[in-house]
Amino acid sequence: MHPGMVDQKAVRSKLSKQLKIDLEEHEKVHLRPAPIQDVEHVSADELGSMLEEIATNDDCKVQIKALGIYLAKISLTGGYTVPLKVEVIKS
Repeated sequence: MHPGMVDQKAVRSKLSKQLKIDLEEHEKVHLRPAPIQDVEHVSADELGSMLEEIATNDDCKVQIKALGIYLAKISLTGGYTVPLKVEVIKS
């Protein structure tokens, strides 16, 4: 990972190393560029709206440079999408 920046490649790497989830090349990870504010009080409808904001038509160019909790979508074969909460912390 690049110091001070998280992108879709870093998320893919963490999924592989920590959770043993190896995505195929055509299965994409897309990140929402803005963190979730007030995570504990976000409704399911608000989360759904935030997930809809994530563009999945091109390769993800989002680079996260701030600590916080973010949303991601994993696009799988067959038109399936999997929501993912990503927490960026200082290590």
